[in-house]
Amino acid sequence: MTKFNLWPANKPKHVAWCQERLDWTYEEWSRVVWTYESTFSTTGFGHRPWVHHLAEAEFHIHCIAENFQTGKDSTMAWGGLSGTIKSDLVFIPGKAKMDSAVYVETIMESYLVPFWQKCCKEYG
Repeated sequence: MTKFNLWPANKPKHVAWCQERLDWTYEEWSRVVWTYESTFSTTGFGHRPWVHHLAEAEFHIHCIAENFQTGKDSTMAWGGLSGTIKSDLVFIPGKAKMDSAVYVETIMESYLVPFWQKCCKEYG
């Protein structure tokens, strides 16, 4: 299950938005474009060594698989859906600073707008 972190001030707004749409039909929901972006670490699991061992070999050096590096390497992924249509899954690698101008150019203009146009043709 995905946990969404909301600012406390935004929680009532989200609840109100949902309550206003409780009676929406499938056709109405099909006209909504849902998008989500998330950042994933590409340098192991939490930057800690994982230990694989039998109980009696707990601290044996050959049982430690160090799969981390100093620093954090990550990639951002973006995707969208509407009705039964899915967008391409987009990966933005490296340490690119994702400010609003870069987001508009990289995601919105290149992927979101064409996806939205495709959804408009399909669902109106």
